[in-house]
Amino acid sequence: MRIKLLVLSLALLASCEQPCEMPATKTKVDTTVKKQMTTVFNNNVSLTGDRTISGNVHFKNGLNLNGHTLTVNGTVKVWGYLNGGGTLEYCGTLKAGKIQNNPTLVDLCATLSVDDKVDGDVENIFIPCETETPYIVQEDGVTYVIE
Repeated sequence: MRIKLLVLSLALLASCEQPCEMPATKTKVDTTVKKQMTTVFNNNVSLTGDRTISGNVHFKNGLNLNGHTLTVNGTVKVWGYLNGGGTLEYCGTLKAGKIQNNPTLVDLCATLSVDDKVDGDVENIFIPCETETPYIVQEDGVTYVIE
């Protein structure tokens, strides 16, 4: 009789166990591919007025702003000198071999995030303890990273 009671007690306790869960985050990820055109200038470029270039731009032999403003809606790479006392506005990264005559450099796309949503929409969730993270999941055509 004691053995039957012990078995019944253990069965009852086992049925009351909660599944093990641990906290995790579910972050929405932008998976779109954005291809930008790259314009390449092989000779030294000297501006004669304000100009705007859409996409990335490479100056293989230097860029002289000559006191003018160049606006680039993309990444700028300058082999040689970036100079001329003008303004270079860009949206992306800027790499230059050397800089002289103090051009004004303005990152038009600089952003600052002051909340916890650094990469996208973040949701706190619980996942089974035995789950290995991080992993990627798609729901209704939206991609999320679980960590």
